[in-house]
Parts: sequence; C-alpha cells; structure tokens
Amino acid sequence: MNIQNIQKKLETQDYQFLKTDPVFKDQIILLTVAGSIAYGTSIESSDLDIRGVAIEQENVIMGLHQFEQYTDKNTDTVIFGLKKFVKLCLNGNPIDKIF
Repeated sequence: MNIQNIQKKLETQDYQFLKTDPVFKDQIILLTVAGSIAYGTSIESSDLDIRGVAIEQENVIMGLHQFEQYTDKNTDTVIFGLKKFVKLCLNGNPIDKIF
C-alpha cells in the first residue's frame, strides 16, 4: 500500500472520527502506519494499522478528565495521549509496541 492509497483510505467514512472526535480532532500531532505496512511485509489483503499521538486537552492537563489512549477496533487505530506516549518512550517500551 503506497502513501496515496493510505491517504485515500484515511479520507473514507471509517476514519472520519480522526477529524470529528471532540477528544482529539484538533490535537493529533503525529499519525503513522504500523504493522505489516510499517515493516514492509504487507500483502494485497493486509489491513491498515494506524497509530498516533495527540496533545491532551486542557481539561485533561488540569486533571479534570483522563485520556491515555483511544482505540478504534474497527480500523485498528490507536491514538495515544502525549503524556502516555512520552512515558512509554521513557520506560524503554519497544517502539514496535507503540507504533
């Protein structure tokens, strides 16, 4: 799957939550592929695994709400909060588990 195919897929209805979900719609600072596409082992029938990082909103930063990560099983998408992402990196969590 090339970058143009990935971009087209991200524009479909299945991925609109990335643009409309109030928790992170304007907060995503990193969006990337994971899984077989990232490893270069994908085949025609491989799914698209998306991983991302979002800056937490003010209410989360002030401790009024919590946001560590969002998982959409339908699209195999995981969006990590920036605090959780940094914590995983600092703890030496292998990058392939994050992305």
